[in-house]
Amino acid sequence: QGHGWLSPMVGQCVRGVGGVVTAVADQRDGGRRVWLQDPVGDADPGTSDALVVVMTADHPDVAAGDRVRVSGMVDEVGRGLDLPITTIRATDVTVDARNQPVPAPVPMPACGGAIGRLGDPFAGGGDGALAEMEPLEAMRVEVGPSTVIGPTRSFGQLALLPDDEAASFRRTSAGGVLLEPGPAPGGHLLVDDGLTDRAPVLAVGDRFGGSLQGVLDLLFGAWQIRVTTPWPAVEPAGLQRDISTLGPDEGRVRLGSFNVENLSLRSGDEHFEAVAEVVVDRMRSPEILALQEIQDDSGPED
Repeated sequence: QGHGWLSPMVGQCVRGVGGVVTAVADQRDGGRRVWLQDPVGDADPGTSDALVVVMTADHPDVAAGDRVRVSGMVDEVGRGLDLPITTIRATDVTVDARNQPVPAPVPMPACGGAIGRLGDPFAGGGDGALAEMEPLEAMRVEVGPSTVIGPTRSFGQLALLPDDEAASFRRTSAGGVLLEPGPAPGGHLLVDDGLTDRAPVLAVGDRFGGSLQGVLDLLFGAWQIRVTTPWPAVEPAGLQRDISTLGPDEGRVRLGSFNVENLSLRSGDEHFEAVAEVVVDRMRSPEILALQEIQDDSGPED
């Protein structure tokens, strides 16, 4: 991984890179995206002890806890404006042992050791939380008891504020983080359910009483913990969805905006009913409604 944003070994072929598999994600082409971590590490808080391995369908099946050796080419893989992830495009994979202990997770509050050492990843930008996370790229991490500040999305993501960070932020009446003039606050974390059971449907203010563990990844321009362990018990806050206080009024025109999340003729009845319930019962049928994310008749096909 090295000390910078990019591996100093990009484009080189490496042999026999050893580690313990911590997570596996199946790919559409039959291959796998595998997180591999050195169980000992180099004791340098400025470098990550893990990386991602891209395996094809021809390579042996691997699972969390397998100790493997990998050969292939080092690459930095990212899409759009994402920072790239250090990756080995495997040409050979050998499984040396099964059912080995996975490395202990690193607590997220302890991730600031390399701030200011990595330099500016984008022209005109600053390091901030990007630099905090880079030394933990692809590693097993852990966040302790925390409160939901962004509800569960349809893609299985939610935003958390760890309890030990909560005192640093002004909060909304619902329990979220209050956005004020100046730099946006750091300290919150995104978590994703792509590697474990589906995330529970949670609202702002709900709380996890236990810890979440997973691997640190970049998705859609943001660092996220891809959870790999069962979800801890939830303490619900009882927050109810809002209903607009603006009803029909002959002297006013009500305007609304609504992201209907890839709605098309292929969407199921449940999707349409959920949209209708929001528009009619909660937005109280505004006279003008601007809709986002409407697909054509074939939906996601083309």
